Amino acid sequence: MGSIDLKAETGKTFAFNAGQTTIGFRASAEFKTGLGVFNVAADAIGSLQLEDSPQLNLSIPGSSTDKFLVLLWGYNVNGSFSGSHPIGVLGSVAFGAEAARDSIYAVLHRFPAATDARTAIADTLGSWRFPRQVRTGRDLKPGSWLVTEVDGSCPSHFCATGIRLQHGA
Repeated sequence: MGSIDLKAETGKTFAFNAGQTTIGFRASAEFKTGLGVFNVAADAIGSLQLEDSPQLNLSIPGSSTDKFLVLLWGYNVNGSFSGSHPIGVLGSVAFGAEAARDSIYAVLHRFPAATDARTAIADTLGSWRFPRQVRTGRDLKPGSWLVTEVDGSCPSHFCATGIRLQHGA
């Protein structure tokens, strides 16, 4: 039906050269938030752009005239460093690591079509809680669901290359 999105993104690479040794750093961050009203529950869930959403089996009961309001907050943070240094005449060592974390947090609220906007938004905001603050369904407004997705990784590498020459007698 309609939505409002706000998105900010930044990223910068820094490189340092010290003779034959090089070291580089890269960092980026992205933040997004949004509010949307949908006619169909599947469209509301699709607006979250969850990576594993085909595996999400969220059955939302209600009438065919109900509307769905989604309040979304998310972030993505990435960082990496890499370097290389010569070893002797014909070899080198390369090293590096990366780290990434992203998360989406949303409140999905079902409401009757006759509900005014102020009430629908107030009920959605009234269910804005951290998952650990929800012990039972009564901790949320009726017709509200919390949806969260968190992902992270931290791979690293180290590699030595070179050519070994031997003189046979």
